[in-house]
Amino acid sequence: MASSGNLVTSFVPVNVPEVAPSNLALTPRKYQIELWEKAKKHNVIAVLDTGSGKTFIAVLLIKEVVAEERRLRMVRREVRRAREYFAQNSL
Repeated sequence: MASSGNLVTSFVPVNVPEVAPSNLALTPRKYQIELWEKAKKHNVIAVLDTGSGKTFIAVLLIKEVVAEERRLRMVRREVRRAREYFAQNSL
């Protein structure tokens, strides 16, 4: 117990239950998947009720865009390496 003037504080240990990572995963609903599929191809404005998963749809879309960008960067890296290899060996 610590004392600071008239203020007395005490720290009580708290048992925090562990949460398995599989319990943290979210499963999209059918209408969320439909909006996500449309948003991948076209500009979409989603007007949904509070708590219906608009942010979740945005996160799915961002993950898709990032995955595609990573794939494209790997392809460009391999093309650049191939060009450098042929440029060095053709001299």
